[in-house]
Amino acid sequence: DTVDYNVLTYTPSPSDSIGTDSYYAIWITPPDNVTGDEAIPKSIVFTADVSSSMEGERISQVREALNDFLDLLNPGDRFNIITFGTFVTKFKNDLVPADETNITAAKAFVMQMYALGMTNISDALTQSLAQSYKDSTSNDLIFLTDGLPTWGETNSDSILASTNKANKKDVRIFPFGVGDEVSKSLLTGLAAENHGYAKFITADDSIAQVVGDHFMRISKPVLTDISVNMGGLQSVDQYPKTLNDLFWGSQVMQVGMYKNNGTFDVVLSGKMRSNPVSFRQTINFTDTAGGHRFVPRLWAKAKIDYILDQIAMYGESQELIDQIVELSLRYQILTPYTAFYVDPTDPTGPTTVVDEESNSKPEDFVLDQNYPNPFNPETVIGYNLPNTQLSYRVVIKIYNALGELVAVIVDEEKAPGHYSVLWNGRDGSGNIMPSGIYIYSISAGPYTQIKKMVLLR
Repeated sequence: DTVDYNVLTYTPSPSDSIGTDSYYAIWITPPDNVTGDEAIPKSIVFTADVSSSMEGERISQVREALNDFLDLLNPGDRFNIITFGTFVTKFKNDLVPADETNITAAKAFVMQMYALGMTNISDALTQSLAQSYKDSTSNDLIFLTDGLPTWGETNSDSILASTNKANKKDVRIFPFGVGDEVSKSLLTGLAAENHGYAKFITADDSIAQVVGDHFMRISKPVLTDISVNMGGLQSVDQYPKTLNDLFWGSQVMQVGMYKNNGTFDVVLSGKMRSNPVSFRQTINFTDTAGGHRFVPRLWAKAKIDYILDQIAMYGESQELIDQIVELSLRYQILTPYTAFYVDPTDPTGPTTVVDEESNSKPEDFVLDQNYPNPFNPETVIGYNLPNTQLSYRVVIKIYNALGELVAVIVDEEKAPGHYSVLWNGRDGSGNIMPSGIYIYSISAGPYTQIKKMVLLR
């Protein structure tokens, strides 16, 4: 019925070979249902690149994304749409209420958009941040571009500095980069320094789908300005460095390590509709070996992502690459700088056999732990069907942490053998699922089994 949070820990044993410090993960979750009175009103601006390079399919998809954006506005929200090429154009001079009249007019404005000109990122950001954001609202800027700054100020460091100076109302900036001709360092920096996150959309992705998923995620803000006080716990190396706002239907997670043990008050603080709130739990942080084994890998994945963002913003250095490689090998996480490979012709190395839907007949029923785990964006689930009957009706289902069915990824007759199936992190309608714990179950004739997995966006 209200904001909740849970703490999971893991203390390594010597056989884990990941050091002696203990690990923790805090999951912060919104209520199961949010009414209009509970959702925090938004002051939100969608700023879209309409330079010449957006001509064709791209601008059509931006129109679709903007219409989805308008449909997801709540009563009490205020919004504006700003487009930019060489010059900046606004739907309205300032934010307006999300009423029927303004939304209808905004949809007409969207339909008249066309692609023309250069890419004036600096002015677009400055004018977007000059809107009348309020202290009592969740302030958000969606910024979409497919190019490098080519008009006005073109130096990325100068653009970052002027943006930070103009952001006087703690606006969360969510940059979306479309295609390969974008400045990842600029967009990553805009997100990191303004409490948002950056998304990069490849040529094969749907702009409308990716941006629409983001709008859905932030459509109902619940808790802003989140902080966690760990009491007397000596916590170190926490990620993310700044916690995002909590929205209905998603989760916020913080991971870290701790060096002492004991029972401490963990206090979660934030703002609901501009009113300060806090939640308190007494948590036992043990130093006894054991706990939830996936927690250290969650921490390592979060640290790797943080270092990759540093590389995107400031460029590669051997020190940062070495850190990624060391974490990757120690925690078995695939990264752009590492790959795990076994040479099958090397007689001194281990033998690795991938046997998908083979003719061999296992003796026992087995549901494997998915791999990788945690995962993003997809994971593989393996299973064995024993040679005790001619065929099995196999059904594999994915559930969220509330026990709600997300997807059915297998429902067919199978002969005995080894099988694997890929789950792409989407529900049955193709929607991208948020970070969290998911449950997968298999039923195959007389056999049933369930296991947990972690999706980490």
